[in-house]
Amino acid sequence: MRAPKINFFSKINRKKTLGLAGTLILGLWLPSSANAVDFSQKGKNWKAKIKSQYVYDSNVTQNPIEGRDVPLSLRGADNDDSAINYDAFASYTVNFTKKFKVEGSYEIDGTTYFELSRYDLITQMFGLKPVYNISPLANITFQYFYFHNINDGNSFSGVNYISPSFNHFSKKFGVTRLYLKYKSTDNFVNQGRDADSYGVGFKHIYLFSNYQNNVGIGYEYSNDDTAGNFDRDIHTVTVSSKVSLPLDVVMNTSYRYSNRDYRTFLATTAPNTREDFFHTFRANFQKVFLKNFGIIEKVLGNVKYTYNFNDSNTEFREYQNHRVDVGLDVRF
Repeated sequence: MRAPKINFFSKINRKKTLGLAGTLILGLWLPSSANAVDFSQKGKNWKAKIKSQYVYDSNVTQNPIEGRDVPLSLRGADNDDSAINYDAFASYTVNFTKKFKVEGSYEIDGTTYFELSRYDLITQMFGLKPVYNISPLANITFQYFYFHNINDGNSFSGVNYISPSFNHFSKKFGVTRLYLKYKSTDNFVNQGRDADSYGVGFKHIYLFSNYQNNVGIGYEYSNDDTAGNFDRDIHTVTVSSKVSLPLDVVMNTSYRYSNRDYRTFLATTAPNTREDFFHTFRANFQKVFLKNFGIIEKVLGNVKYTYNFNDSNTEFREYQNHRVDVGLDVRF
């Protein structure tokens, strides 16, 4: 039976709440190279990409949903804002043999808000990815990334991320990925957020229409062991699709559901442990405006919509937000 909702705001002040929201906002994101999408031209040993976009977020601060039993000071507060987001990525691959290669990469992603500058974020990523080809249709990869997060001009956290995986392609059934992951988070602001995270998962993508369209499903279990009262088990299910539309528009959609079961609560006097049910829906529309112009492989226009809803038995953590991204993506 689901635990009853908890009005816990009497035990937390606004400053701590914003700190918690900021911590969640600055969670780990995976870079372009981790998505296993090769956008380089055939035969090239380097890749590069630059992207710039306008962002609107209806709830940057993750304020609780209106009408919940929370302090009046949080109701109606300015929590929406616009931002400029930029991203630059580059990588180089060394082929040691026909079966073994190593890719090194660097990526920087930044978001600057017009008003809520305390949520400005810059993330730098350094990556190393050895790949061993077992056969033409199967390989083993070992991804390593180090993330350095800067919030409002101050170093916020450092993250080491390791993920070995087995990947197999079948002309009939599609692409299957089995993986493990380990993440070590060093939070420079709140040591209670330092964490070791372990996970296991799979993803399968079924290809059709001459490999131009696909549908996918994935599952992941992960465990967060933190220095503070944030230990939790997470079960995540993802479904996705890619569909080619008229006018050479490609639509990518995904839905992700996460059950986040905390083993302890933020206050020892709380009658129940915290449990979150997090929903994310994304729809991304892309169109190629330019192809094979000098060193430019393609220029894409992007329009992306994201909806997040956190259904929690802790009322001050129950929130939703809508986000729209519009921009250009240049790939070399």
